[in-house]
Amino acid sequence: MREHLESLSANVITIAGEVMAQHSAEITALLVNQQYAQGVDSEGEPLREYSFAYKTEKRRLTGRGDETDLNLTGETQGSMELIIEDGAYYFDSPATLPDGEKKTTWLNNWNEARGGASVMILTEENEQKIYPIIQEDFERRCNEELAID
Repeated sequence: MREHLESLSANVITIAGEVMAQHSAEITALLVNQQYAQGVDSEGEPLREYSFAYKTEKRRLTGRGDETDLNLTGETQGSMELIIEDGAYYFDSPATLPDGEKKTTWLNNWNEARGGASVMILTEENEQKIYPIIQEDFERRCNEELAID
């Protein structure tokens, strides 16, 4: 049993990552909701306000623009991915600007330029919603690792 526990301890981060990957759409939806519906950065502060010119253009193109939601075309949020590497996770999107810069990098820099925090990290409150999403599968995998039914 001790060997199984040591093995589980060594593998718990790997198991968590694998289970998170299985639930990537649900976990990614937490970030998209944080940006789009909650309109907050990783510290829970309101996203930087759009300039008057951008609000006007966004309103013309989409019919909305008063609230900062980081969503003009939906490309960035629609292609958002949960990346799991080296025992950690982060979010990214392959969407790029015409000059090739990643939109996620640009949006982070834009929000941080006026004292805001990252827009690509979950708030503590939203991060706490991950475990309930993965709990059943995570516990099942840990039990399998220990050979407990």
